Amino acid sequence: MRLAQSMPMVALNSEYVYVTGLRLEEQIGLILLDALSELNITLNLQPLVWPDMVARATEVETAPHIMAVYSGTSYGDPDNFLWQAYHSSQAGFWRSLTLHEPGLRQVARRRASDTGP
Repeated sequence: MRLAQSMPMVALNSEYVYVTGLRLEEQIGLILLDALSELNITLNLQPLVWPDMVARATEVETAPHIMAVYSGTSYGDPDNFLWQAYHSSQAGFWRSLTLHEPGLRQVARRRASDTGP
């Protein structure tokens, strides 16, 4: 409730794109929709087939705000998610879409070279 009180009283809209037929991704979107509605944020859930999701991600103007994409490795690899999703060299690809935050490049580099647990 505190966060809701600090939010501006303007209506915001966002889009959540997920793979058609993947019930888990849809359920995650529904949970997000419910949580964001308390903050006066409208979330439009849009199921798409994978080729259409990738095509949408190729242009800033058509890229969704949130795109449900899951990937993983069978071992602990920080690059699996951190580098591909947040390093600025990956901006514009389906994993990182349009994020261009300079500070994240440094974090990605630091974490990629961290050999600790």
